[in-house]
Amino acid sequence: MDEKLLRYFREVLGAVTLAVLIASAYYSYKVLAYVLNWEPGTQQMYTSYMTTLIYLLFTLTSLFLFYETLKRAAEQRA
Repeated sequence: MDEKLLRYFREVLGAVTLAVLIASAYYSYKVLAYVLNWEPGTQQMYTSYMTTLIYLLFTLTSLFLFYETLKRAAEQRA
C-alpha cells in the first residue's frame, strides 16, 4: 500500500512541479519586465507578482519535503 501511495504522490508531484515551473516562468518574466520597464505596471502589480512567485515556490518546497518524509517513513518500515 505504501509503495502505491508513494508512486501516486510522486506522479502528482511531477505534474505540480511542471505547473509551478510554467507559472514561475510567467511571473519571473513579469517581474523582470517591470524591473527593466519593458511593460507598464505599478509597484502594487510588482508586489503581487513577487508574492505569488514566493507562494508557489514555498508550496512546491513543502510538497517535496512531505514526499521525502513519506518515503523515509516507508523505508524505515520495510
